[in-house]
Amino acid sequence: MGGFNGFHRDIHGELAFPLQLAVTLGPEVGSGGDLLLLDVRPGRRRVRALSPAPGDGALFCARDRLVRISGLYGRQPVLHAVDVVTAKERLAVRIPFHDYA
Repeated sequence: MGGFNGFHRDIHGELAFPLQLAVTLGPEVGSGGDLLLLDVRPGRRRVRALSPAPGDGALFCARDRLVRISGLYGRQPVLHAVDVVTAKERLAVRIPFHDYA
């Protein structure tokens, strides 16, 4: 209870696949530990919270995502975190698609 994981990127080694998968193992929704995604743009930060049920997965960008800005496309940094857990425990498995150095 009370654990969390601050905003970060899981980029390790020279090669990194641009997507990552997190699967919630339990307990039920409403126990905290939501997956938080932070979009960072100059002058703006937006946090999205995902509350997956046990067995649900979230596929998200590991580093940057492609966005349209003023008619052009560019890379926008994305960070992820885990919100404070309010239950006794919260279990999830993280599956990166690259080798760790």
